[in-house]
Amino acid sequence: MNVFCGPMKSGKTTMLVAMAQQLLLDGPVAILSPAIDTRTPLARHGGAAPPDPVRDAVSKIADASQYDAATAGARAVLVDEAQFLPREFIDVFDAEERRLFVFGLDTDYTGRPFGIMPDLAALAEHITKLSGVCGRQGCTAPSTRSRRLSGGDALVVVGAANYSPRCQRCFRAGI
Repeated sequence: MNVFCGPMKSGKTTMLVAMAQQLLLDGPVAILSPAIDTRTPLARHGGAAPPDPVRDAVSKIADASQYDAATAGARAVLVDEAQFLPREFIDVFDAEERRLFVFGLDTDYTGRPFGIMPDLAALAEHITKLSGVCGRQGCTAPSTRSRRLSGGDALVVVGAANYSPRCQRCFRAGI
């Protein structure tokens, strides 16, 4: 298992799409996206839609019972927004014998480990921690956290209007 993690706007989905395009040259791939994420599959912050062969490989899944059907015939499996998947996927992914690439936020808006991502990172053969650029005006430090812009404690599925990348200093300062 290969885990790619980082904050909002660190290039995770862009990397997933590029990787899927490359893997498609070698055979069928399955791209999984949590059903809780109601956005357009593989939506990128720059607005660019993924190419048709990549978009056509996407399946929305809610629980592990859908995994075998969604990945049937695939030589590789890619997972977008894995932090939203239920804990039952930890064992499913750990048992996967095909090439598996998991992408997701490693921390939530409070700076704490998010969902199943820390467990997947612990089981991964390779981990890539991505960063972007702090979203606070005038700051160009590498972003390592996602700051929530909207109020409340309820789970809000990702979106540029709700979250912004922050460097450690700006995140800790609450700006």
